[in-house]
Amino acid sequence: MNFIALLVAVLLLPDPSGEGRGQETAAAVSEEIRRIPPGSLWPGFDPANVPLAFFDGERTYLFRHPSPPPEFEPLPGRPAVRVFSGQHALVRANTSVVIGGAPVATQLSSRGDVRDVRELASVAVHEIFHVFQSTRHPKWGGNEVDLFTYPIDDAAQLQLSRLETEALRRALAAQRDDESACWASVALELRTRRFALLGDAGSAYERGTELREGLAQLVESRARGATTPTSILPRDGFPAGEVRTRSYAIGQAFGTLLDRFSRGWERLLETGDRPLDDLLVASLRPRPRRRCRFSRSEIDESLARARRSIELAELTRQAVRKDFLERGGWKVVVAAGSPPLSVERFDPLNVERLGRGEILHTRWVKLAAPSGSIEVLDRRALTESAGAHPLFEGVRRLTVTGLPEEPRVSNSDGSVSIRGPGLTADFRAAALRRDDQTLFVTLEEAR
Repeated sequence: MNFIALLVAVLLLPDPSGEGRGQETAAAVSEEIRRIPPGSLWPGFDPANVPLAFFDGERTYLFRHPSPPPEFEPLPGRPAVRVFSGQHALVRANTSVVIGGAPVATQLSSRGDVRDVRELASVAVHEIFHVFQSTRHPKWGGNEVDLFTYPIDDAAQLQLSRLETEALRRALAAQRDDESACWASVALELRTRRFALLGDAGSAYERGTELREGLAQLVESRARGATTPTSILPRDGFPAGEVRTRSYAIGQAFGTLLDRFSRGWERLLETGDRPLDDLLVASLRPRPRRRCRFSRSEIDESLARARRSIELAELTRQAVRKDFLERGGWKVVVAAGSPPLSVERFDPLNVERLGRGEILHTRWVKLAAPSGSIEVLDRRALTESAGAHPLFEGVRRLTVTGLPEEPRVSNSDGSVSIRGPGLTADFRAAALRRDDQTLFVTLEEAR
């Protein structure tokens, strides 16, 4: 009995390396994608034609790349698959990048990832579809510059946004086509009124993001074999600052309603770029006879809730800023002169606008200067703007707090290098000053 108990215990021990499971998962995801029939998710779209880089928490696997760069070595037993030990420098998020001269979809997983293969493959398809979009429809997408100046504190705009969201939620939930079409028409009327308040830049950002991200979410759900649930549109609306997240869901909702009212609408987009709401307007002609409307109490309550949401968002921003700056542990501050630091890469899904030109990056940001660069990964970092735009006219200061241990520092001949948990910085022509547990790096002015 003791021997049996010992054997069971040994069999239940986790694989210390995790490499076998990671490799199997990556291969299974690639195979699941290969099995998707070309054109079944979107006209002309074949997911198996796009290279995929998959990071399993230990190694980065590269599938179907036409000319793999030398740092990716052939996988033993599977020479068509290449592998890089560790997380490749370009594989930092679920996105698409250029590796070895070819556009590549990238996906992150981990040893503790409990998602099944189909779920992981559908997420990969989302990013692969972005590669397809970039080739076929380079105009699809919102200008991220405009997101950071979007009027998130306008109560009237937020009220209309939430009523529009609720009307679309009712359109998705309706069992009868006439009821669905009626509420969809209400949503479109509200959008017209809201866009008049929002202005061209904000409207273009929403429509572009709906095309790029909303349709990618729709294709992802098709790959998963799932229908669009009404839960993607919360009953109480999206918080004041979640403009990008809302655009994902609204774009998917528009695509789902187009599936209902305009068979083959995808081919209309393939022959000419049009906003999804324009396609939906055309699909609902003639105007539904049924009358749908919000009650006066619903309208009044939506405005009151919008105002409370904006107040809460400001209090939350203040609390988040205070918590970040007062966090214990080591701190690194990089101050730039002229020119300021420029944004090289960042994760737009994980940023918070704190006001006064401050942006909190909660997962990843990489900044560059003529004298070097700094990258913060899986750790919070605060950027302070050098110009009118919160991010894209340069960064005058970057702050990282809460480092659990003293960073490793090299400071010689005017060059400064810092290595810490989730932090890598290398600058020439820089000065380093230490004050208790804070490291100050000041970049010299360009001559």
